[in-house]
This record gives sequence, C-alpha cells and structure tokens, in this order.
Amino acid sequence: MKPLELERWAKARAQGMLRYVLVSGLLMWGLPMFVVMTFVISRPQPPVALSAILWSVGGVGFGVAMWFIQEHRYRKATQAH
Repeated sequence: MKPLELERWAKARAQGMLRYVLVSGLLMWGLPMFVVMTFVISRPQPPVALSAILWSVGGVGFGVAMWFIQEHRYRKATQAH
C-alpha cells in the first residue's frame, strides 16, 4: 500500500467495520447497482422489492469482502516496515 492508502485505511478502520460495510458496501456499491440494474438496464426484471433486497445483500457482501481484503493489505504493509 502507498502511504496515502495506509492513511485512508487507518481512518476507515478506526471508524469500524460496520460503518465501512454500510457506507462503502451498501451505499457506495449496492445502491448504485440497484438503481442501474433495476431502472437503467433493459432486461426482464424481478419485482423492485426483491431487487432492492438482493442488491442490499450484495452490497453488504461486497463491503465485508473489501474490509477483509483491505485489512489484509494493511497488515501486510505495516508488518513489512
């Protein structure tokens, strides 16, 4: 990780996993994907409520996965020094 990345991740991890997952996963990934895949892409659609649930779960999963990936990168970078 570059120094700026280390600094940003240190701030994000200080705020906690729950906040990171909700903001980065649900709001920054799940919500845009829901909007695009439900209202922009032209294809057979599941009901809007089902789509919202699926993309919310996907956003949380994405946030959790990114938390662990970033945490691994952070630990690896800080142990190397």
